Amino acid sequence: MSAGVVGALHQSIRAGVVREFVSTFETCRKWNIPPAPPAVRAAVQSDVPTLLLSGEFDPGTPPAFAELAAATLGRHYRYILPNEGHTDGFVSLCHSSLASAFLDDPSRPPDTTCIAGMAASAFVLR
Repeated sequence: MSAGVVGALHQSIRAGVVREFVSTFETCRKWNIPPAPPAVRAAVQSDVPTLLLSGEFDPGTPPAFAELAAATLGRHYRYILPNEGHTDGFVSLCHSSLASAFLDDPSRPPDTTCIAGMAASAFVLR
């Protein structure tokens, strides 16, 4: 995990995320898995319609990562869902409806009315 990526994480969860990735890299080393070639770190450039859904409280893939990805994706729809992480798509009706609408017709932005109806955060991290 690069220093820039680590810096984008909220300080309260940074150490845990780094620990998890270090463990993964250690496992790869033990199994003699070679490092990925530099090409896998290059930004994808595409005009294929892409849906970028981020959870406001996603520690592993925060909204800043979707913003970086969007920079090289010509036809993207990027949304941040309040009070969610990246796995909430399995239980969040709004998350699921956005994904379903996109899959039904990737050429049109999904109806985002449900995002406005989601509760905003009621606390502040320090």
